[in-house]
Amino acid sequence: MQVKVTRKKIKNINLKVRPDFTVELSAPESASQEYIDSFLEKKKDWIKKQIQFFKDNLTNETEKKYISGESVKYLGKNYRLKVHKGKEKYVKFMRGYIHLYCLENSDLEDKKELLQNWLRERAKDKIMIIAKKYLDRLEEVPHIKFRDMKTRWGSCNSEKKRIIFNWKLIEKSSYGIEYVVVHELVHLKCNNHSKTFFKYVSVKLPDWEKRRESLYK
Repeated sequence: MQVKVTRKKIKNINLKVRPDFTVELSAPESASQEYIDSFLEKKKDWIKKQIQFFKDNLTNETEKKYISGESVKYLGKNYRLKVHKGKEKYVKFMRGYIHLYCLENSDLEDKKELLQNWLRERAKDKIMIIAKKYLDRLEEVPHIKFRDMKTRWGSCNSEKKRIIFNWKLIEKSSYGIEYVVVHELVHLKCNNHSKTFFKYVSVKLPDWEKRRESLYK
């Protein structure tokens, strides 16, 4: 496994896995090679899961034909898609199936857009319901947006009080989604991944490590 190591004027090690399966590590200038190697050894399983996650998502995106019988990931489970052609277009989750109602002349792109728009709306609803549990305790409510993000589940600009969530979180369980929401909200108070940051997260979600792990299953 090739890892690109960069030393910077930072306090903590930062590790990222890119969608192209490259692994990047930023380390403090004072960090020894022995310390970096030890850190990577501990994170070995996590790196493998991240790479597999990107591989699975790439495969699903390129092979999907949006036909009846295909599997759609929704809130941590796989549901069968049922495609109906007629005079209306909408999506409905009913009796364990995701029903996609489209026009007679709808092509693959039409069906893809219809389903993804529905998933985006479900993501917004779900994330905002979870966020409101914690927003009431904040002095200043952040501006929340939703985007298609290739490498992250969310991001926070603490100075501008702005949080962006990846709408594809709707594919994950509520258990994992709540971790991402809390993670980004805590960044409003602590804009790094220090021990202090994770202490704040632990106050809200004592089992945050298991929740984070669930995002890569």
